[in-house]
Amino acid sequence: MMHRTILAGLVAAICACAPAKAAHFSVSGDEVRLQGSIETGDVERMEALLGERRATPLRVLRLHSPGGNLREGIRLADLVRKHRLATVVDARSAYCDSACTLLFVAGVRRHYVGAERLAEGSEELYGLGFHLASTRGDRANPSMKSAEGERLMAALYARMGVPRATDLARRAAINTLWRPNGATALRLGVATSLTPP
Repeated sequence: MMHRTILAGLVAAICACAPAKAAHFSVSGDEVRLQGSIETGDVERMEALLGERRATPLRVLRLHSPGGNLREGIRLADLVRKHRLATVVDARSAYCDSACTLLFVAGVRRHYVGAERLAEGSEELYGLGFHLASTRGDRANPSMKSAEGERLMAALYARMGVPRATDLARRAAINTLWRPNGATALRLGVATSLTPP
């Protein structure tokens, strides 16, 4: 357990120091995959991708992201719902943290694959990762809770019909993530299935 805590802290420190890179989108069949940090400009890129004519319409969004820009995450969530995409997080090999959870809950069906094996809490490296909104910190100025960010997140969760996702965010400290297991995600309505689409 100590090893996981040290590793999680190291990953968080590396992510905080690394420059943010916009999400990468790729398509395979009826599935689009979003991988990487959510940053300004991602909405326009995803909108263009969803607007392309293709033989097989896109119906699934697979997520693997540390989160990123809250306002861009809200706009992406609205786009996911507008296009009636199902969302998938494979808790065996992917994470969907922070602003990424906004996209996940926007899915018309929400598949939290492999989450039945997760331990509830903050020790897991993969799965959905909730926390309260905060400002981005640096070496000189630490991250601070953001009441405005929390309000925006709670409003989006409620608008997507998953108001209890805010309960998960409130379980985490400012520098940690709370990862629900499959049973909790289903009970709170965050996930609709623990199997692939």
